[in-house]
Amino acid sequence: MKTLLRCSALFFVAFAFARPVGAATTRVEVRALLVNGIHTETGSTSTVAAQPVPMLRITTSEKRWALFAEGTSSLGSTPINASGGFNPGPTSVHLSYVNAIVRYRLNSATSLGIGETIYNQVSTYGQNIPFSEPYADASRVVGVRYEIRHEFYSTPHSRWNADLAVNPHLSANLVEYEPTNDADGDEGFMRMTPESGSQVDASISNRVSNKRYSVTYGLRYVNLSMFFPYHELADRNAFVIPFIGIARSFGH
Repeated sequence: MKTLLRCSALFFVAFAFARPVGAATTRVEVRALLVNGIHTETGSTSTVAAQPVPMLRITTSEKRWALFAEGTSSLGSTPINASGGFNPGPTSVHLSYVNAIVRYRLNSATSLGIGETIYNQVSTYGQNIPFSEPYADASRVVGVRYEIRHEFYSTPHSRWNADLAVNPHLSANLVEYEPTNDADGDEGFMRMTPESGSQVDASISNRVSNKRYSVTYGLRYVNLSMFFPYHELADRNAFVIPFIGIARSFGH
């Protein structure tokens, strides 16, 4: 909970300074993502159909320092299709994501960053299995994020960047619920299981600028793996995410 509050505070501080403040420069960007990929659990592999997702990104920078935050949430529950007719894996997922980082620019082309990543997810199971009661699980995944950014090509109006970020240790508590027939509609608690894992997040992008406005497009790859105790696979996710965004800059 403390990690969530710290990450949310960084996000809203960046938003609050999205206007000219001293020598600071702030970029506010709205992106459209097309998320698709593979979700693997023990005994099942499922595909996540291409899903449009909005994302808000804010960067406030001054001299060599920058504060960056991004957040997104799936539009409702994302349907998941099994590779075969029988699907013991999830049938839908609702996912939200927050990422906040402090960056330091080493030189005109390269910067290093450290921050935190938070995922919140709710998955439903058993809706496509005959004679099976559907149930759901929920978890909040949290971990420290390290990144390196490098501008490898630029012209007067465009900049090509490569980003690589890793979360070497992510932790979560997976809570499973089953439906009940109580009049108040409360869900029944099943169990809570600890998880741990890691993530790799890489992207390549081009930003085309015209005065205070810019358009960014590119491709992002995310690989997230989580494990139960004793190294039992909880789930592995590999997503390929093309994106395009429009931004406005404030300040000097």
